[in-house]
Amino acid sequence: MENVNFKHKYKSGLWILICAAVVLESTACIQYFYSRNGIKQQSEQRAISELRRAELEINVVTAQVEMAVQTMAILAERDLQSPDSMFSITKLIVERTPNMVGAAIAFKENYYKQYGKWFEAYSRESVSDGKSNIVPRMIGNAGHDYFQSEWFQNGMSIDSCWWCEPYFDEAGAGEMLVSCSYPIHNSKGEVVAVALADISLKHLQHISEYLQIFPNSYYSITSGKGLDIVPSPDTIPGLKYHIFEEDIEATGWKISVIIPDDIIYADLKRIGMVVTLMMLIGLAVLIFIMYRSAKGLLKLISVSNQQ
Repeated sequence: MENVNFKHKYKSGLWILICAAVVLESTACIQYFYSRNGIKQQSEQRAISELRRAELEINVVTAQVEMAVQTMAILAERDLQSPDSMFSITKLIVERTPNMVGAAIAFKENYYKQYGKWFEAYSRESVSDGKSNIVPRMIGNAGHDYFQSEWFQNGMSIDSCWWCEPYFDEAGAGEMLVSCSYPIHNSKGEVVAVALADISLKHLQHISEYLQIFPNSYYSITSGKGLDIVPSPDTIPGLKYHIFEEDIEATGWKISVIIPDDIIYADLKRIGMVVTLMMLIGLAVLIFIMYRSAKGLLKLISVSNQQ
């Protein structure tokens, strides 16, 4: 009879232990779920905050360039009778505007007949032997037919600042650029030329570098047509990523932060593993204690029965 009562109590204790283990595991899962959501929200808030800061900085740069290109147009309109002054105007604008890699004033076909079909005055800052130097030069010619350029065609037809898609400027800067164009009018109000200001893609990449808010996270800036202004590295197939985006309204660009799922939840996974291990160890200790206690009680019952 005592053996039956003991077995019944032992089974009851075992079920209590199992229920306790299930409750503990369920509690850990719930805590993990809410912790994961909390970390995700914090990551999203942090990413959005950094994106908005980057947007503000890029807007400052683009606003400076837009102001410079409009100033260039005003100066050119005041001195259209002097083609040589266009070189000094572009040089002045590059000297006075930070973040600008080059500036140009490009006229419609045969505007200055003495210069032929193409007339594009261009200035670019160059560094030689540690010294900065700006040398204006003519770059319009048959080999550089700027009439076919997107920036020129839209600059002649759109009466406001317009940002072109990324392109490689072989004739001028010799690197990847995005450019802002603005129309130049004569005294009759006719568009006769386009003022152009260039920003290097390398410079925009430097602005965005601090967006690596997590190890191995990526960032990118794309144009309105989806072309890379600042490309992100290729993602790894099979991995999950969180993508946070912000539109840059002034230019129509989009800036993104791409964070691997494993990076966001790395600390949570480590903590979860430690908690699970501690729970398993605790349960193993309880089972061992119950086993030893049951074994001892069985011995006592056996001795009592023999007596």
